[in-house]
Amino acid sequence: LKSQPQMAFDLNTDAYKEVITFKLNMADRDEQKLNPDLQTNFLYIFGEPDEQYHSVACVWTNSYRVFELTRIYGYKILTLILALPVSFLAGLVFAIFTFLRIWIVQPLLVLVRMVLGQVITIWPLCLVYIVRPFFYSVGAVFSTVRLHRSEGTSIREVWETV
Repeated sequence: LKSQPQMAFDLNTDAYKEVITFKLNMADRDEQKLNPDLQTNFLYIFGEPDEQYHSVACVWTNSYRVFELTRIYGYKILTLILALPVSFLAGLVFAIFTFLRIWIVQPLLVLVRMVLGQVITIWPLCLVYIVRPFFYSVGAVFSTVRLHRSEGTSIREVWETV
């Protein structure tokens, strides 16, 4: 039997091979510059401005060492433990989003465009033959309404004497 690359989960497809053989840039892992504001170096976070605020030299240098080692190795440990589950969940979220976009949102957009195409042809007729006469009649009904401001006795209309 001849292989059909369009079959689901076929590991011989070009897309699968492209992912497996893709060479990541291990030196620059933020080629797109997604995190230019993420400066977590000790000297970007802590600073003692005046000499009167300077701590003892050994406290400053040891604080630097503790912070940097904790930051570096804490990140490595967290990525070792959580990077694969988080990347799995992120991939799943993007797969769900893509699925919804392809199978739900896009067909609904096409359906809405089809319906709106029909509405656009009918709408002017509704305005001319339904909405306009309705508002003309409402305007005619309320055209006899009068407001009076009076500080004295009330003025009665002719039909109010009954």
